[in-house]
Amino acid sequence: MRSRTLFLLAIVMGLITTLVFAFTLSSKNKESDIPEETQKVIISTQVIEENTVITEEMVTETTKPTSSVHASSLKTVDEVIGKLATTRIESDEVLLPARVQSVQQINDVLSKKITEGKQAISIRANLVQSVSNLIEAEDFVDILFTEIIGSTTDPVVKTSLLYGKVRVLAIGQKMTVRDENDELVEYSSVTIEIDPKDTVNLVQAHESGTLHLTLHRREVTTNN
Repeated sequence: MRSRTLFLLAIVMGLITTLVFAFTLSSKNKESDIPEETQKVIISTQVIEENTVITEEMVTETTKPTSSVHASSLKTVDEVIGKLATTRIESDEVLLPARVQSVQQINDVLSKKITEGKQAISIRANLVQSVSNLIEAEDFVDILFTEIIGSTTDPVVKTSLLYGKVRVLAIGQKMTVRDENDELVEYSSVTIEIDPKDTVNLVQAHESGTLHLTLHRREVTTNN
């Protein structure tokens, strides 16, 4: 009698376990059937270098899960076509407003930064010339000019200080000081502020020789 009771009890427990498992599996299937919310975003179809004008072929619309998309992501192609990339944009990158700016926006902001009586001018600066791209906006630099003089058979390399302690307005298209949490930006040009009378001399030096920038120490102020 006892064995029969235990046998029946085992059958009942088995049925209960089977029903609980079936109910749990059914609930999970119903949850998985609920579509995840998505939203439209703009992504790059290729690598876009800094200062490149963005064309229609470089971007496309797509959808991504809302949970994985930044709230300020750009949503229409019209928001980016014809604008400049403010930094290097990787392929398949979701575009954010900070990554693109119109030429007018850049010019408006830059013109307000120039000290009265000064002018802004940009010069090419590769990795070596720009202190390994470590120069930032609002730094001060010396500009060194290197030229080759003498005959072609007996050339002499001459380097001299062209201008001292010149204010940097922008690196590439970036005109703000880098925060400690910001990533380093690669750039190929530096915009500086000089006297109008020096612009012609600087352009001539830029075209006839090589310019290097040396970085001054930035003074740090603290509140005591």
